[in-house]
Amino acid sequence: EAVGYLYFWEQFNRALSNTFIQCPIYLKSKCDIVHKAYEEFIKEDCNEIFLERYEENKEYEDDNFKVPKSKEDLLEFASKFNNCLGNYLRKIIRGKCCILCSDDICIEIQGSNIVQYKGYNNKKLSKKQMETLLRYSKNKKLEIK
Repeated sequence: EAVGYLYFWEQFNRALSNTFIQCPIYLKSKCDIVHKAYEEFIKEDCNEIFLERYEENKEYEDDNFKVPKSKEDLLEFASKFNNCLGNYLRKIIRGKCCILCSDDICIEIQGSNIVQYKGYNNKKLSKKQMETLLRYSKNKKLEIK
């Protein structure tokens, strides 16, 4: 338990003689338990929340771009595009972003901005793909950042 205490102080650059803030020795282990429970929730029980996020974001869909409806859909897109879309699971569940995919383009939306757009293997978009993205952003009133 002493290691957890030392770890906490080291992470927050606090001197061990600091008497202003006192923390329990077991703080890190309690945080680890909560983090592990959250990771298990993400792995198993997130599809209900994912579906809620889909309902919130389906307005962004059109004939080309689709919002994943489940964790499995997201992972399928990640596999198809050979990219890191699976890492966006937490951000989607927290409502921090929306991911959409077409046949050959993945986009990330935050608020009213398209903040990232990639093709297969995270490649830059071709001229034709960029034209598709520009039409989409104009139709949905989204700004490309």
